[in-house]
Amino acid sequence: MRVSWEIRKLSDVCLDFIVPQRDKPTSFDGDIPWCRIEDIEGKYLNGSLSGQKVSKALADKMNMHICPKGTVICACSASIGNQAITTVDCYTNQTFIGIVPNHELYNEFLYYFFKARKEELLQMGTGATIKYISRKKFEGMNICLPSFKEQEKIVAELDALSEVIAKKKQQLKELDKLAQSIFYDMFGDPITNEKGWKKMLLGEICAPKKSIARASKTYKANDTIHYIDIASIDNSQALLTGTTPFVFADAPSRAQQKVEKGDVLISLVRPNLRNIAMVEYDDSLLVASSGFCVLRAKDSNPRFIKAFALTDGFTRYLTDRTAGANYPAVREEDIRACSLGVPPLDLQSEFARKVEAIDRQKELVKQSIVETETLLNSRMDYWFN
Repeated sequence: MRVSWEIRKLSDVCLDFIVPQRDKPTSFDGDIPWCRIEDIEGKYLNGSLSGQKVSKALADKMNMHICPKGTVICACSASIGNQAITTVDCYTNQTFIGIVPNHELYNEFLYYFFKARKEELLQMGTGATIKYISRKKFEGMNICLPSFKEQEKIVAELDALSEVIAKKKQQLKELDKLAQSIFYDMFGDPITNEKGWKKMLLGEICAPKKSIARASKTYKANDTIHYIDIASIDNSQALLTGTTPFVFADAPSRAQQKVEKGDVLISLVRPNLRNIAMVEYDDSLLVASSGFCVLRAKDSNPRFIKAFALTDGFTRYLTDRTAGANYPAVREEDIRACSLGVPPLDLQSEFARKVEAIDRQKELVKQSIVETETLLNSRMDYWFN
């Protein structure tokens, strides 16, 4: 806290605390956005990204309270610690409480206040299954308040760092697009095979399923394994982000497939989401869920296989073969039976070298993001803690 700052209660510097709506609307045929946690994509909430909208008549009947433009919405249950600023009048579901600051408190300063106090918010939550923060607890939070002009300067500093991070993340997305663009330039769409490569089944350029060792035949009950499930994959980057350690006897029943560096993992569930990644870790303890089809390159390059698995044509192929309403999934047999044009191995290897160069550039960008995020957190800690 700076010397000239004043400690205030949020209830003293906010006009309203809009409590969350408990019941979901029965229809979405109105014109006022209904916002959910999934609609948060950055600092601002630009209406309902899902397209769900509620009529005022229904909202009045359900006693729903509108969050006016400029409201800071903060998750008070489930995803505690997520927050955004509304840019339109909207209603929110039970995840959020809406907080409307008065003339003393800049709404963007309040946004960063909540962002910096995430750990405190998590500790404020009560409840056995789903944590919840009451309106009264929000009202009682202390905030150290500088002048409005100084609040604006602090926000400008934090915005500058946040913008750098956002641009770096966009750069990562562009590098991913570049890799797929190179794939199409070199090979076209292997399913339609307009370049006339030799047609083969995906299973023919990969090792047979039986070559993927069973974890139960590899590890003893007290051995440690590093488990990979769907949550281990960031499908926005087609990247394996980590593993979960288990004593094998305590591991999930789906921990069945021993995988190794270079294996390509394709989720059998909801293939349209493209939960696909290549194992980059050189780790003898890796075990993947039975919810994956594991493709191990044989007379082919694993980076070619991964890039092919990410093509629109392959996604359509899987979607057409997906069965099940509540748990839509595709069979591994269907994946291996996909027919594609297979370019020569030396051309696949040339593609892999180009992708590896892109991956090196991505690592530099990721490191820059980590460093900037560390600086942002340090500055928020300085101003708010």
